[in-house]
Amino acid sequence: MNPKLLISLTDLGDSAVISGLVLVCGLYLFFSHSRKAALALVFSFVCASVLISLFKFIFLGCSHWLNTPNLHSPSGHTALSLSVIMTFAMLIAYQLKGWQRTLTYLIAISISAMIAITRVLLHYHTLLEVIAGLVVGLITLYAVHLFLKTGERVKCNPATLLLIILVTTGILHGYRLPSEDIIQMIAGSLTPCKH
Repeated sequence: MNPKLLISLTDLGDSAVISGLVLVCGLYLFFSHSRKAALALVFSFVCASVLISLFKFIFLGCSHWLNTPNLHSPSGHTALSLSVIMTFAMLIAYQLKGWQRTLTYLIAISISAMIAITRVLLHYHTLLEVIAGLVVGLITLYAVHLFLKTGERVKCNPATLLLIILVTTGILHGYRLPSEDIIQMIAGSLTPCKH
């Protein structure tokens, strides 16, 4: 498979793209009186970010103690893209019915899966690290689902939200934040598991 295509796909899950999407779409939702939707989106990003960072600190700093040869750095791309992209899918799908709802979920699952698969194909992560990212993303998604099902029904304009997602992704695609480098530096200096 073409490495440039794989890198282009995996870049959709970079924290620069995902955090930019959350910021821009979160502001749109908040100011368009969809505060519950904005809160769900921000929660999905923060929750997945915190959980994946904690797991990275543990596994990067203590991998020699834990004896996990194929699990050093759970995939943040996988966790963040799954939780945020599927939260977008829920927000949009809740406004739709029938085949449009199903199609929304299928597209979001496909994009999330492609990002996860590229992490392994490009040798950025092992399969076990991607599975760990999936678990974090699924835990976050379950919490978002429970939040969205309680209280008032979430309302937003799905066409406008989708347009903002596409434009923001187009602008930010290819930018990268050095999140992994920062986490590795912190994990190395703060680890409780010294050699």
